[in-house]
Amino acid sequence: MSNFLDDVKQVVSNLGRRSRQGVDSLAVAIDKRTEISKLSGKMRNLNRERGDLVTQIGKKVYGLHGQGKIHNKDVLADCEKIDAITQELGQLRADIEAIRQSEKLELEVPEVEDDTPLDDPADAEEPALEEPAPEEPALEEPPAEEPPTDDAEVEDTADVAIELEAREEPADDDIN
Repeated sequence: MSNFLDDVKQVVSNLGRRSRQGVDSLAVAIDKRTEISKLSGKMRNLNRERGDLVTQIGKKVYGLHGQGKIHNKDVLADCEKIDAITQELGQLRADIEAIRQSEKLELEVPEVEDDTPLDDPADAEEPALEEPAPEEPALEEPPAEEPPTDDAEVEDTADVAIELEAREEPADDDIN
């Protein structure tokens, strides 16, 4: 039996040692991944900064082209391509504006030469001016009360509810 216990102790000891090694390996791998992520982030920032600088240089060179100061054939050819694209963009904008203007012209109402009314004014009755109905005063709702406990209170509450409903319904002579 002691051999069995010794074997169990040895297995548990080996298992503990291997789990510590696994945890240590995992920690090292996580540290490496973290460092790689930090370095990759720095690389992205530097690439973005480099791209911005290249763009600024290109804008400056194109500005010099506009002043006639570019003589390098390769750079001059690229600047002329930009000029052609800019010209085409201008033409497309003009085409769009022309289409928009033609839409406005199509939507304009043409002038009417004969301005006589379509209906005979003698047939038209003058609209009767209706006086606005006087506004009824706002009804104040009674404060919330506890439910009535005896029959007399129930009847009083029912009478108030019927009276409120009667006030809300328009009278027959108000409809005309």
